[in-house]
Parts: sequence; structure tokens; C-alpha cells
Amino acid sequence: MILKPIPPLLQLNDLGAGYNGRAVLHDVNLTVRANDFIGVIGPNGGGKTTLLKVITGLLSPITGSIIYGPMLANGRRIGYLPQMHQYDRNFPILVRDVVLSGGMGQRRLINPFNRDDRKQALELMAMTGLSQLQNHPIGDLSGGQAQRVFLCRALMNDPALLILDEPANFVDAGFEAELYEILHDLNKKMAIIMVTHDLGIITPYVKTIACVNGDLHYHPSSEITQDLLATYRCPIELITHGTVPHRVLKTHTNP
Repeated sequence: MILKPIPPLLQLNDLGAGYNGRAVLHDVNLTVRANDFIGVIGPNGGGKTTLLKVITGLLSPITGSIIYGPMLANGRRIGYLPQMHQYDRNFPILVRDVVLSGGMGQRRLINPFNRDDRKQALELMAMTGLSQLQNHPIGDLSGGQAQRVFLCRALMNDPALLILDEPANFVDAGFEAELYEILHDLNKKMAIIMVTHDLGIITPYVKTIACVNGDLHYHPSSEITQDLLATYRCPIELITHGTVPHRVLKTHTNP
């Protein structure tokens, strides 16, 4: 019996993307497969968030193409946690309802959620330590607690691909390590693409690295050195830990 190869979740082919006709990303090629865990790094303004917006369908390519595999059904089944921004703390919505809203999709507007949806929401809130806050208004939460809520929301549609843009922002130190352990477990059943500046912290969890700085250089390993970053023209801090925590910063210039 010959097993057919599993098609990738998505492919970016010679992709260019940007805003108002001005390209931020150029000639990007990337293949994402089931159970990948890709850490996306790079300088501010290098195009990391633009890359995520293209993959989620929030931004159309200027050049090239993006091809979704059958598991994503034309871009659906993608969970997206954007960067934490200001939100209306006075908006009258409860934590549980924010989580449930992640499962809206193509559902009907009247009675959109069934018993299974509510059970899944409860399980996600329990996983992230939100059970006791489910009946609280979202405006009463701290930034870290709200980030947990939006993570649950991103998981409500059972994504085959979870995309996270700086998920540790605003998360309290006690939950940060727990967050990465949760992502490690989630990676057993879904692919993850995560933008981060915490390279020294996430390397035990990610499997591969994508350096984004106008273009994209893919490194098929989580092992990365300052010399490798220089080769990829990816001028970011490489943080190391020893007896005394320290960081080594090199002078860099953008191309």
C-alpha cells in the first residue's frame, strides 16, 4: 500500500505584500505543514505582522500567491491572536461571550451556539485559568487576563493553524511559562506560527525559525546563533542566560 503524502497547510509563492501599493515584504516563499511550530523573528517594521495578515486573509498579496491546502478550506480553520491593543473596556460583554464569539464563523445569528460550543468554551477557559472569571465583564480584567480570553477565542473554531502575534505581551510572568506549555500541547494537534521577540525563551518550544526583514529566511531548526542572524540580516537581540543573566548586542545597520 502506497501512502499519499500529506499536502501542506499552505504555501506562499514569491509573495509580495504591503499597504497602499508599497511593498513591505518581497519574494517570500514559505511552506507550512501540519504540526509545524514556526517562530517568526525580526526587527520592528520588518514585515512580521504583515506576513500574518496575508496568511489570515486580512491582507491581499501585491504579487505572488498564497495556496491553502484542504485542511484549511480556503483559509478557514485559522485561529488568530493579534497583538494586544486597546479595546473598549466599557463594552458590555462577558468573558464567556467573548470566548464563544470565536466560534461564530458561518453560524446563524439566532441561537448560534449549541451545548458542544459552550462545553468547549468552558474547557478552554479552564485550560487558561479563566473559569472563575467567565461571568466577569471583559473590562474588569487585567491585560494578561484579557490576553488569555482572546487566546481562548482564537481556539474556538478548532484551528488547524494557530497564528499568534506577540502572545506574551501583557501576560504576567507567572502565566508566561504556562502559556508556552499550553502551546506545546496544542502543537500536537495543530500547526503554530508565532511572532516573538523572546527568542531565548521560546527556542525550547518552536521547531523552526523564520527571520523576516523585508524578505523571509527560513531556518529548519530552533538552534540559532548571532552569526546566523547576521547572515539572515535579522538584527535582533539574542538573549542568553548563564550564572549571571546577560545579553550581547551587536551594532547593526538595515540593508
